[in-house]
Amino acid sequence: MGMKSAAADTLIAAMIAANSRADLVAATRALDRVLISGAYGVPLFHAPGQWLARWTAIHLPSQPSLYGTLPETWWHTPQ
Repeated sequence: MGMKSAAADTLIAAMIAANSRADLVAATRALDRVLISGAYGVPLFHAPGQWLARWTAIHLPSQPSLYGTLPETWWHTPQ
């Protein structure tokens, strides 16, 4: 896994090779701009279902949503 970016690789090399604080700050700020301009996802894991803790007074629809677990479709029945 990783990010494939020639610009980021070049800027990281510039950070490593910096001979002064000014060069390091300039390369770091440039890398920050490159990273902020991208969109990244960090996959953690994949479970075949969604796990949520719930209380017995909370009820769910009989048919699950096509879009996964939606707590906003649940309702509360006072005990």
